[in-house]
Amino acid sequence: MLATPERWFLMKENNPEPELPHLLSRMTPVDLVLVEGFKTASIKQIEVHRSVLAQPLLTNQHGQILATASDVAALACDRPLLPLQYPEAIASFIADHFSLKRN
Repeated sequence: MLATPERWFLMKENNPEPELPHLLSRMTPVDLVLVEGFKTASIKQIEVHRSVLAQPLLTNQHGQILATASDVAALACDRPLLPLQYPEAIASFIADHFSLKRN
């Protein structure tokens, strides 16, 4: 458990892993939730591609992959290519795509 004067939370080990919709239902009210993993979930995604892993890009057969963030500047890609080393560019892409207000 972690407790502060403003909030507290309790971590619980799960087996099996809870479903994403169940986890998201616990997050309301929010404007945007960023998740890592859940590659097979039917949610909008940004693929992270690193040159050291030398893996092929994921196929975008259901149109869920909005863009690819990579450390390879000249990566042949059929979707927007975002520079992995500039998180502010990735954040701007996300804000623009979901029409979020920026401070």
